[in-house]
Amino acid sequence: FVLDRQFGMDQGFDSYDDRFDQDINSMGIAERRADETSRHAIHWLSRNKNRKFFLFLHYYDPHYTWTPPEPYASTYVDDPYAGEVAYTDNQIGRVLDKLRKLNIYDSTLIIIVGDHGELLGEYGETTHGFFIYQPVLRVPLLIRAPGRSEGRRISERAGLIDIMPTVCSLLGIQAPEIVQGIDLSCYFKDETYSAGEREFYCESITPTVYDCNPLQGLIADRWKYIHTTRPELYDLVRDPFELNNLMTQEPQQARILADKIRRIMETRASPITGDTKVVLDSESRTRLESLGYVSGSSGTDTFEYDESKDDPKDIIDFHELHFLAKLMLAREEYDNLRQIGERMLAERPGFYQTYYYLGNMAFRQGDDEKTVLYYRKFIEYDDRNEQVFNNLGLALWHLDCREEALECLERAVVISPDMMEAHYNLGMKLGELGRLEEALEHLELAYKLNPDDADVQAELMTLRDKYSAE
Repeated sequence: FVLDRQFGMDQGFDSYDDRFDQDINSMGIAERRADETSRHAIHWLSRNKNRKFFLFLHYYDPHYTWTPPEPYASTYVDDPYAGEVAYTDNQIGRVLDKLRKLNIYDSTLIIIVGDHGELLGEYGETTHGFFIYQPVLRVPLLIRAPGRSEGRRISERAGLIDIMPTVCSLLGIQAPEIVQGIDLSCYFKDETYSAGEREFYCESITPTVYDCNPLQGLIADRWKYIHTTRPELYDLVRDPFELNNLMTQEPQQARILADKIRRIMETRASPITGDTKVVLDSESRTRLESLGYVSGSSGTDTFEYDESKDDPKDIIDFHELHFLAKLMLAREEYDNLRQIGERMLAERPGFYQTYYYLGNMAFRQGDDEKTVLYYRKFIEYDDRNEQVFNNLGLALWHLDCREEALECLERAVVISPDMMEAHYNLGMKLGELGRLEEALEHLELAYKLNPDDADVQAELMTLRDKYSAE
């Protein structure tokens, strides 16, 4: 879903295929299986084999929840993550086999890369996105240059920023000056080539959602430094699993790397100019929240450190509770969600996103009183969530608090003028009160936003007839 065209990801492509033939549910959102992705790719290659092309394929499968299809589910019954990796590997192989059958394998530049790893319980994190330890940062990067068959493994570090200049070099294209990576094709041409010592920056602002300090890291030669409330320093050669914090033994090395991070932020950080934000509808917001890409709780990317704030290492257990709350809501496991929510409120009552999950649960269960209770607590902190105001309005209407209900529904359409559901609900409630002209206006808008909705069509026709008769 994060590659949906609504986020501008289709820019520059002649063809952008983000529509599913069949989807599966993962964390409350739809994802496309790798076999469908490969099938679409194979079909596309068959039609474009005689043209120069750039083909980008994205495989989402090795993401939580890990549910590989058979026979991988049985083969990897004790390690479903490895099962999804193996399944995805097989599906990538289908595309490579197609290139061979079309006789364009040898002339095609092929790059296979991951965007992140998973911690799988290491350091207390189930998936990824919170910590910046090596299992998340170290990803596979495989490059097959056209016309080269011999394999070679490079021990030196590279980064994802190196992919663009490498592609440009291998295809004879001038890389833009703004590109920060290096051309890795030199490794193919000269076995003695070395890029020398390089520095790689990493960060995570996810902890700031819980009012913790952020994480900033720098890897330089054998050293890795993580800047936060209690900084960390690791010797990756002697301690690749980052178990022995050397801050007290190597304070000078830590200061050197901390200074480099400060200089990176001073020279590379620049304010975003122009309007680059995408306005999300309620469904998109819900999907991105379930994936962890946005949160109802406000985080920050200012990288200002406050020694009085919690260290992210101390909050990982709560972060995992938060992860479980999203999972239980997506799975509609409400008894578990209720217990988790109570724990979250007891541990961090200021984390108001908990009220959002409990409010959604109460609304889905038809408990109007608790829906009102939890949503009212939520909007004390965040009064910009249109779905909350829509749901709150319906719950208040059921409790016969009609004026307040209308105010909430009106608030929803002010926040999100394109929210069909809120226009429909507001129109229906106004119609019940006999305010037909206002009701008709909102039902007309709902129909305009989704003319295929049968309920909207039927109610609009009924209201038009009633309005005409009066």
